[in-house]
Amino acid sequence: MRLANTFFAGCVAAAIASLLGLTSSAAHGQGWGDLSGRFVFDGTPPVPVKLDINKDQAFCGTPPPLVDESLVVSPKGEVANVVVWVRTPKDITAHPDYAALLKEKAVIDNSHCDFDPHIIVCRIGQPLEIKNADTVAHNTAAQLQTNDAFNFQLPAMNSQEMKPLKNAEPVPASVNCNIHGWMKGWLVVPPTPYVAVSGKDGKFEIKDLPVGKEIEFQVWQEKKGYLDKANIGGKDAGWTKGRFKMTIKPETTIWAISR
Repeated sequence: MRLANTFFAGCVAAAIASLLGLTSSAAHGQGWGDLSGRFVFDGTPPVPVKLDINKDQAFCGTPPPLVDESLVVSPKGEVANVVVWVRTPKDITAHPDYAALLKEKAVIDNSHCDFDPHIIVCRIGQPLEIKNADTVAHNTAAQLQTNDAFNFQLPAMNSQEMKPLKNAEPVPASVNCNIHGWMKGWLVVPPTPYVAVSGKDGKFEIKDLPVGKEIEFQVWQEKKGYLDKANIGGKDAGWTKGRFKMTIKPETTIWAISR
């Protein structure tokens, strides 16, 4: 499945991402199944750009060097930090195993003058903790649309716990540090528990989806926003605003594999 999306304007205007091996399978009986896939970069992977470390250089400027994470591509072309989630919660009943996740904290960690992880997923009702593992002070702020915005000053080696977020956010919200202007992350609060972020190998997996129901998925990447075009076998798949619909099948199926 080829996602014909220009990530850059100008000198790298031909950059394209691909989604390989989007797979639906009922791995947990007839009622529930998984969706998995892998994002790769079609073309020469971009060289990571080092960030301008202009504050607290004695700490923040130590190895490993900090780089721009708005598009993370491995030497093999695998694209990290692509977010896939179920867009419409209507008539979707979550698998009971997801209830346990709401007892775990979602964590934003200020680590080596960077946000770890770069993409933070916090489900509705899940407590959010903001930590500072560094020996320098940080500020962690996010402007949210449907939840209260937050802006915490974090002394060195400190943490601040928030109350659970009550509402889904329509789009990922940027997380910033006003002390160290290069620091940027993203907070995703999806409308259902069903969400995944591609890893360093470009792979993602959403587990325990209801079988036999057509589900609309949303795909988002920081540099591009909504991945809004797709080709299957050289034909336009008809994506709009990074959305596609799929029914999880009782049997294992390969929707599309291409390069």
